[in-house]
Amino acid sequence: MKISYNGWVFEIGPTVPTRADKDVEGYIYVVTPPYHFRQQTDLTTDYGTPAQKAVAPGCCWLFWFVLSPADAKVASDALGAVIWGIPNYPDPAEGAELVEKRRKMQKGWGEFAILDSRVAPGEEDANGNCKDHNCGRMRWMRFRVKLIVPRTFKVEPRLRPTSARCPTGSDG
Repeated sequence: MKISYNGWVFEIGPTVPTRADKDVEGYIYVVTPPYHFRQQTDLTTDYGTPAQKAVAPGCCWLFWFVLSPADAKVASDALGAVIWGIPNYPDPAEGAELVEKRRKMQKGWGEFAILDSRVAPGEEDANGNCKDHNCGRMRWMRFRVKLIVPRTFKVEPRLRPTSARCPTGSDG
């Protein structure tokens, strides 16, 4: 969890980043849309979101994530082809290959749920956006994170894994 000027941002990434990891935006962003504007990982008042909506108890964010630095690099490179369209990628054949690798790679699935929070509420306009840039402030929140990974993924020994069904649905 990183502190942002306007709230918090959560992400998954390597425990000890290397120099090679500096170009990767994280393990969630590279496979979880939307890829522009407000991300699934933003618990902030950015883009005119009032504080009371950004961290409302009961809110739940679902996301996919890659499982390794190598997968993050492939997915990050493929994201350019996804965002700009394969025909516009510098090498369309390479772009198509990267997108296919990204689609087929094993991924984890996560759920971030807000259990409780306290905010100084912002004012909302008729569209539910911040009125006159008064978005409020977040004070604190209590949350739960659930992660589902393939059986072959090595889980940190301090964690207590339980069996779960593999989620279905489309991913980025």
